[in-house]
Amino acid sequence: MATTPSPKFAGIGKKAYERASESVAVPGMRRVTLRIGFVLGCEGGALPVLARLTKLFLGGPAGNGRQYISWIHLADVVRAFSAAVANEAMSGTYNTVAPKPVTNAEFMRELASHAASALESARPRRRR
Repeated sequence: MATTPSPKFAGIGKKAYERASESVAVPGMRRVTLRIGFVLGCEGGALPVLARLTKLFLGGPAGNGRQYISWIHLADVVRAFSAAVANEAMSGTYNTVAPKPVTNAEFMRELASHAASALESARPRRRR
């Protein structure tokens, strides 16, 4: 059975970071804080490293696999930062993650299934 996301662990670092950011007051300047999840993308983020490990059969759930991963695609992170810079109406703190976190076991199972299908399609075929 999966555990529910804990506000305690992530909240400790988040609160310290946000307090540090808020301690610097700059008159007339808006502050935008983006809370970023686990960044995934084919060309960057954690996905290429994890995919390579999985293809070498070194990937698997961490610990018991019940830890939740709040993830976001690299393109969405780029859009969030671009919006924060360009949109003068943005101010405050934003959670920049996908709407549904997944457990580490779910994430690694899905990654392994894609790695397996990629390996199968790359396998040389015998000619008849």
